[in-house]
Amino acid sequence: MPQRTTILAVQTLLGSNYGPLSNELGGAYPNLQQFIDTAWPLVDQVVYWGNKRYGRAGGGLTTFLQEIVERYLACHFYQQMDQGYASKSQGGASASFQGQLSLGIESSPYGRTALNVDWTGILSAINKRAFAGGHWLGRQVGCLPCVGTGTGPTSMPEGPCW
Repeated sequence: MPQRTTILAVQTLLGSNYGPLSNELGGAYPNLQQFIDTAWPLVDQVVYWGNKRYGRAGGGLTTFLQEIVERYLACHFYQQMDQGYASKSQGGASASFQGQLSLGIESSPYGRTALNVDWTGILSAINKRAFAGGHWLGRQVGCLPCVGTGTGPTSMPEGPCW
């Protein structure tokens, strides 16, 4: 599926949080396309699993909401590289930064907004790596102890388990 958001939309949402890199790195503005490229497949997964879960096109999210989630995720990934200020002061030149990287998508305001907009909960499950699965711990049909013995109610013809 093609990308839903644009560099301009991500830059606009970032507002004053988007700026040039440090002078040691040339002072250039970072290319936001790399962050859209990171968000885009995640939203594709939300749509895919939403289709499976809810049986409807778009995974239960409208095209508009898909773009919003992708835009906020792109901003979140940008903030992982260039964390926003939680507080600043100029006289003493101190600053503190937002977020804890260990919280995954929940570590930035943009990530938390993306999680809230995705009402399906699939993005949250991806973030927490919470996936359902199962394994059969019982015996295979035909592998009962008296198979092929000709005795008992579970008697079956001899042969491999099937």
